[in-house]
Amino acid sequence: MSNEEENLKASSSSQIAPPLSLPSWVELPPDIMANILERLGVIEILESAQRVLEEICRVAVDRSQGQLLKLCIENFGNTNLLNYVAKRCSQLKHLRLVRCNGNFAGGLAVAAKNFPLLEELDINSTSITKDDIEMVGLS
Repeated sequence: MSNEEENLKASSSSQIAPPLSLPSWVELPPDIMANILERLGVIEILESAQRVLEEICRVAVDRSQGQLLKLCIENFGNTNLLNYVAKRCSQLKHLRLVRCNGNFAGGLAVAAKNFPLLEELDINSTSITKDDIEMVGLS
């Protein structure tokens, strides 16, 4: 191997950084976690929690592989999440939407077309329209 090849090999290998190992939030000492949370406002904390809940819901939907029968979305959720569920869970029989922050007006009507087996719908403190209700009744 020539000097030029050795230099090229050495320079290319030195440019590859080892993968970073990020610490788990769970493993942070309580005083550090408290310090982080104190710097965030209430709205930032709630919005972060909502994003985490939506992601957990998406993972649960994906893991069900289309076999999800019952779903309760409470204190989070929006039309995008409902559409995500509708595209992947045609076997859904029970859907509960309670105090969802997003406006579902019109979105429930679209999603209902993908829930042909829906037997029970519980909506509480969530914005929907008359058309949403009619479409659910027809599906």
